[in-house]
Amino acid sequence: MSIETKKRILEEAQKQFFRYGIKSVSIDDIIQALAISKKTFYEDFTNKNELVEVIARNFLQQIEDKINTTLTQKGTIDKIIFLYMFLLESFKKCNAVFLNDIKKYYPDIFLVFKEFKDNTLKNTFFDLLREGQREGLFIKDFDTEVIFIMHMKRFNNIIGRELLPHKDMFDPVFNKIMKISLIGISTLKGHQIIEEKFNHQNLLKNEQKEI
Repeated sequence: MSIETKKRILEEAQKQFFRYGIKSVSIDDIIQALAISKKTFYEDFTNKNELVEVIARNFLQQIEDKINTTLTQKGTIDKIIFLYMFLLESFKKCNAVFLNDIKKYYPDIFLVFKEFKDNTLKNTFFDLLREGQREGLFIKDFDTEVIFIMHMKRFNNIIGRELLPHKDMFDPVFNKIMKISLIGISTLKGHQIIEEKFNHQNLLKNEQKEI
């Protein structure tokens, strides 16, 4: 199989999985959409499980690469806002059924998502909180573990549609939750910067609407 054909299979499978969930999409659905044979598919993928795992790992790796690249370029508050918004935008691409199917039918792959949260996201979040404390942006006396769990719980509820059933509600509600969460652990200095950042974001959005 050519690299281009494999890429097309991964892109089509991801598109269908993200839109309809994994369980309801068959290999036949994917190869029919691409007008290729089963033989062509099985030249590079042993089965559907392998396809799902490759897509899941690629998805998380792309997120991790983007986070690592961007976090070296901005201030602490900017980094945290970027982390929140980038994760939201990344997971908004997925239908909640996709994530539920991963958890229910692919426990080994679900562990990959869990490891990503428990290692990559947690370490990044902890580093940013400590960086903010050193810069006098966040108060000293809070439990970083508890704060992380609270933030992830809110994020999971939004992504899982438990709080917001409609995608067009994501951004305004998520922004308010993020702002309140950050202000709750901020010093006066940090509070002022957070207000400036969110006011600037709102101004940009209003300008974009007027264009």
